[in-house]
Amino acid sequence: MPTAYLYDPIYLQHFQRGHIEGPERLDAINRALDESRVRERLTELKPQPIAIERLTRVHHAEYVARVKAIADRGGGGLMGRGDETYVAPRSYDAALLAAGAVVTGVEAVLRGDVPNAFALVRPPGHHAFADHGEGFCLFNNVAVGAQTARSDFKLDRVLIVDFDVHHGNGTNSIFYHDPGVLFFSTHQWGIYPGTGHWSEIGDGAG
Repeated sequence: MPTAYLYDPIYLQHFQRGHIEGPERLDAINRALDESRVRERLTELKPQPIAIERLTRVHHAEYVARVKAIADRGGGGLMGRGDETYVAPRSYDAALLAAGAVVTGVEAVLRGDVPNAFALVRPPGHHAFADHGEGFCLFNNVAVGAQTARSDFKLDRVLIVDFDVHHGNGTNSIFYHDPGVLFFSTHQWGIYPGTGHWSEIGDGAG
């Protein structure tokens, strides 16, 4: 069985002119998949928007409502004017579908429909905490996927491997006290967000 591929054009509508995190990177990946003919070997799955009750297993309801309110009034900085983590008019819808794509992929894998899944999504997520977003991230897509695997499929343990130059501080925080999730991050030490020291190995049973 081929790898599942999840993508939706709405991810390109999370956009702020001149911002360093933009839709061009998804265009580049899709172009590479087409030019290499890799996409022909993938099983395309249609992402479904994340249900709010699933999203709030990870994020505070007040925070989710704040992201929606900023989008509904035409967008702006997540924490106010000048915040580099922005919300565009379609960002809330894109973020729901980004988290939903990860959940759709997790469900397909755990049902045995596909051996693995690749969700090409944005807004990105690993700097999103339970109660706020930062580092260009709104909702923590991988954390929502991990909680779905545990809550809906009764998995006892989940491993998250984060391969990025920046430490996924949001994911780290969400599961820091949780013995059921091992968060493993490879990143450059000493740059944003200033976390991810080797001594950060969880707290208590986490």
